[in-house]
Amino acid sequence: MTTPYDAAMRHNARALDSLRLEIARAMTEDEALSRRARHLSDEARRARANQIGDPLLDTSRYLAQAAAHRGSIERRRGEVAAAVGKLQDSAGSVAAELQAIRQLAATHRLTETRRLSAAEQRVIDDRFAALRTER
Repeated sequence: MTTPYDAAMRHNARALDSLRLEIARAMTEDEALSRRARHLSDEARRARANQIGDPLLDTSRYLAQAAAHRGSIERRRGEVAAAVGKLQDSAGSVAAELQAIRQLAATHRLTETRRLSAAEQRVIDDRFAALRTER
């Protein structure tokens, strides 16, 4: 049974799906940034170990650049985390709205079913009354 709330439910369901995809994309970006930061840390660790093994090798510039790059990655991860938080808040709001609309639709269906049943019962009662008066 269709309800006046079906269009709103479809709209909110699509919005929720869209938010879920955005959250998944942001989480994927965060995971990639995390892997990149770990990789840079591992490279810096190897560069330090190489420098200890060869005192003539100067890796200070490389290590400074790697640290700056790790810092920018961590800032971006912070931005992504903030964006994910906002998206999750929005998704929670949309999900709550969707649940409320679904409840309204269910109430509408129940009301309509009761109304139709009552109308059907009235028709049956009228026919039965008409048969009784004919006798």
